[in-house]
Amino acid sequence: MTDPEIHVEPTTTPESHLPSYGTVVTGIILVVLGVLWLLDAADVLSISLGMVFPLALAVVGLALMVGSFRGHHPGLVTLGVFLTILTLMVSFLPGTFRGGIGDREVRVTEMSQLEDSYGMALGKITLDLTDLEMTESAEVQLSVGAGEVQVRVPDDVPFRVVGSVGAGEIIVADETAQGITPRLEYTGPGYEDASTTLTLNIDVGAGKIEVR
Repeated sequence: MTDPEIHVEPTTTPESHLPSYGTVVTGIILVVLGVLWLLDAADVLSISLGMVFPLALAVVGLALMVGSFRGHHPGLVTLGVFLTILTLMVSFLPGTFRGGIGDREVRVTEMSQLEDSYGMALGKITLDLTDLEMTESAEVQLSVGAGEVQVRVPDDVPFRVVGSVGAGEIIVADETAQGITPRLEYTGPGYEDASTTLTLNIDVGAGKIEVR
């Protein structure tokens, strides 16, 4: 009597269960950006968008070169185009994208602590002036490449705000502007006649401005 043949199928991993090439590359980029963000937050390195975007673009370009042997990767091409645009923006608008990455909160209680300008490449700046006793007029420039600027002004000092955003929202007192390239100029009560005033010039590439 002949024993029946037993066929053993080789164990394979369905290709559909494997992560796509583009997903792996995107994950690598996110891990690198996350590590850079942590190093900047820990004051180990000072990171700017002038470094981050070209680095990410180089990773995508290298991935496209290696991945070209495995087929087309339209998702990576789209990501590469997007990063190229951002890199060009950083190159041509260096003032807007200057600074670090993360959240920065500054509380000023004396005039000697108040700086002429505050900047962040990516993240949020909170400037708290509620406990500042102003003895002379001051003009402050704040800029964020992508993120948010929030300023808390002293109650007893008339202030003026000139705010502009590439895309997003501006809120000053009870006035609001939003959409693409909104701009808002606000002059508070008593500003023109006061001997001591506060002037805020605020620029955000994409995000939000709030002064209260």
